[in-house]
Amino acid sequence: MAAHLARLGSTKRMPPKIVLRTWRDVYGFLHSLMPSLTDASSRLLVGQFMQFLEYGDMSGFTGWRDAVQLVVKSFQRSHNVVKLLNG
Repeated sequence: MAAHLARLGSTKRMPPKIVLRTWRDVYGFLHSLMPSLTDASSRLLVGQFMQFLEYGDMSGFTGWRDAVQLVVKSFQRSHNVVKLLNG
């Protein structure tokens, strides 16, 4: 911990400021960062992490894409139930 505090530039007189963030906050920050990323590897890495947060439902509302996927999954489940009932 001492090395981490030293890296932060912390002193005994001035401890580091602790800021609690949610995964939704992290997602929002990454979303705002994406347009400034110029190299493909950074865009890929940040994009994949954003997808991970979306799939884990840690990103908040991500648009209609998720709503459409939910409707499609619901339709597929109901279609499978009809198949089972009809034999």
